[in-house]
Amino acid sequence: MVRRGPSEADAELVAYLRTKRLTVSLAQLERWRRAGVLPRNHRTYLGRGKGSASAIAPAAFNLAEAMARVSRRGRSIHEAILRMFTVSPLHQDLAAEVLPIPESVIRESLIWFIWHGEQTLDRRIERALRRSQGSTEEMIEIVVRMSGRQSRSVSSNPPPTAEMRPWPKLTKRDLQGMNALAVAKFLGWQEIGSRGVAEVLSGAAPSTSTAEEIQDDTDRMESLFLRRELAGQGLVKFPRHVPMEEAEELIRRADDRVLWDVRNKLARIAQVGHLMLLLRDDRTEKFLDLVYSSHTNVTLLYAAIPIAVTLETTAWHTMAALMVVLLTDDDARDWFGALDQLTDATRSDLLK
Repeated sequence: MVRRGPSEADAELVAYLRTKRLTVSLAQLERWRRAGVLPRNHRTYLGRGKGSASAIAPAAFNLAEAMARVSRRGRSIHEAILRMFTVSPLHQDLAAEVLPIPESVIRESLIWFIWHGEQTLDRRIERALRRSQGSTEEMIEIVVRMSGRQSRSVSSNPPPTAEMRPWPKLTKRDLQGMNALAVAKFLGWQEIGSRGVAEVLSGAAPSTSTAEEIQDDTDRMESLFLRRELAGQGLVKFPRHVPMEEAEELIRRADDRVLWDVRNKLARIAQVGHLMLLLRDDRTEKFLDLVYSSHTNVTLLYAAIPIAVTLETTAWHTMAALMVVLLTDDDARDWFGALDQLTDATRSDLLK
């Protein structure tokens, strides 16, 4: 049977969107349905040769409006979905009611993000190394170049939350240490050697340490690491980069409820954390006392706060990147522990 035009339900949905000053085509509606983000119309058969009628699913109005607001020419449908997932474009408020996006749709969009959307340093290095057919020396050069460029960029262009906390300038020693860590993460500690590992670790010495004390610590650690290396033992456990294939599999195996639970907790942490840093009163001190019980807590808090600061720009990317870390990192237990502790710290009864 040849379709002669839009169904009454689709025509009604397009007309509704026009009242919101949004122009959407039937082809767009169908693409959103194929992606699973827009529910299909309910079809009712009238019987006795009278054909059928379709009715719009109640959730379709808000979902279609939200998709229309975040969709752009050239923008992936998955990016649009992650933007809706992070904060509803109908309200632009992290505390507002979230849109009923199916978990399967969120999962597929996170997997797209891993392969195509994630622009974290680690993922960009991984993609560059996959494209490279060079020697180990050339791969080391790629890692060092990209790591150094990122470190200098962040130091010169602090994030939106920088005015709320000190943002130290990187020294040459800091830069060398970060580059060495990046090489160790992707190519193994063997590529930076015992001396390189010792220099990275001694770089974490207290700022009150003298140059002579740092040098002495470096020499002692190098001697220890050389003995371990000659004995065929590992030196130290560096953070492991999770390859894209493995990250995809972990996202596919994540429980549906966890996807929303992590999103909601990150949103709450970002919103309350941002507010506490703006207030700077007794409640801020109480909140920070609860936060500063572990380094992981602090790291996660300041990673999440930009979500609240950049709702209409990069909040979706920050949210997705943090979710990928929480769902795929080898230290996921520590991250989830920090997530729960920070969420608990936002309780109103603890901040009175």
